[in-house]
Amino acid sequence: MQVTRRTLAGVLAVAFAVNLAVMGAGAALAFYEQDLVQTLFWLRLPGDTLLGLGALVFAVDVFAKLRRQRTPDE
Repeated sequence: MQVTRRTLAGVLAVAFAVNLAVMGAGAALAFYEQDLVQTLFWLRLPGDTLLGLGALVFAVDVFAKLRRQRTPDE
C-alpha cells in the first residue's frame, strides 16, 4: 500500500512537472482541475484524516505522560 501511494505520488509529481515545463505555469490550474487528479485528491482524504488523528492522539499521550513524569526523588 505504501509503495503504491509513493509511486502514485511520484507519477503525479512527474506529470505535473512535465505539464508545467511544456505548457507553462498558466496551465498548472488546468492540470489540477482534471477529473483524475481531483479523484486522486479525494481518495487521499480518508488516509490523511486518519494520519492526522493518529498524530493528535500520539501528541496528547506524550503530553499526558510528560505531565505525570516522576522525578528522581519519588
